[in-house]
Amino acid sequence: MAHDDMTISDDRKLVGLYRELIPADIRLPGYESIPLLVDNISDEPITHKDEIVSYLNGCECNFASSAISRDVFTGEAIGPGGSRYDEEYEWGNCLAHYVDKYNLKLPDEFVSHILQKRGIGE
Repeated sequence: MAHDDMTISDDRKLVGLYRELIPADIRLPGYESIPLLVDNISDEPITHKDEIVSYLNGCECNFASSAISRDVFTGEAIGPGGSRYDEEYEWGNCLAHYVDKYNLKLPDEFVSHILQKRGIGE
């Protein structure tokens, strides 16, 4: 089950927060309750994966980092750190990679939001 949405300072909900994606030297409050990425991936393709990945990659960039994000499973470089957002949600730049490569399950509410923005009925 994906982690409950967390609200960030500008009233957008943060999605895609998993323990493996948090730097080792940072321990957020409630760290132990943050889900593991490995528990939310699947060999089974997710419905509307291409549309979801395209949306995640296509939204506004909130900030970009010069640090390169690396896949936590393979160590492969996946792009710059940072985050993206729309009017309701914010997520890390690397989230689309995990959805695309590992069929990461996102919260149902967020998937519905994306599909509605894309004009796709579930």
